[in-house]
Amino acid sequence: MILQYVFNVLVSCGLAAAGVLYLDFFSFGKTEKNVLLICRRNKRLLIITAVFFTVFTYLSTAFAIKRGYTEYSLLRNLFFIYALYVLSVTDIRKKIIPNKIILFIFIIRFVFLLAEIYYNSEMVSLVLKNAFVGLAISVFVAVVMLLISRNQMGGGDVKLFALIGFYTGRTNVLSVMMFSFIYAALAGIILMLSKKYKAKDSIPMAPFVFLGMMTYFILVYFVGLEG
Repeated sequence: MILQYVFNVLVSCGLAAAGVLYLDFFSFGKTEKNVLLICRRNKRLLIITAVFFTVFTYLSTAFAIKRGYTEYSLLRNLFFIYALYVLSVTDIRKKIIPNKIILFIFIIRFVFLLAEIYYNSEMVSLVLKNAFVGLAISVFVAVVMLLISRNQMGGGDVKLFALIGFYTGRTNVLSVMMFSFIYAALAGIILMLSKKYKAKDSIPMAPFVFLGMMTYFILVYFVGLEG
């Protein structure tokens, strides 16, 4: 059990640090000589990110063990949350969702899918159906929102929502999307009231998906609601 905590915390710190470094390589430069400068310039962000995700991972692991959740499902959801964090900062800074990150997250999901199939060999069809039906539901809802939003959502947002369904499955995808849309709507209302945003303007969607996934994760793992 101690090794499980240590492993999850180390993975958490590594993913958090790698995510922040990627963000700055993406926005600052990709030459090797910039690594130290990037770390110095974002020392506070690196420390805050590492501390937050370390504590979050420790608590998540404790509650997962207490409630009997599987290791691979915990790591899958934690990875997705870290990935959404990276996408959120990228979306805020650059107003884009890089295809390379989306593709990487999809590939990692297939790795977790293989783990789920291995540990549930008698329910292969159910595991695959859960993931791919979730993917189909999220894409359908995202495309509908894209059509009715009048260009306030982009193609990157559709791919982002596709990830939600693929990771959370058919039973949880609508919950995460609902939380995400609620956060986005509240933010839009606040921005419009403060006159910093007009109805025709678009806002980065990734941060609200991150908050939606965090809300779902906390309700399932910390509060104990059925996921």
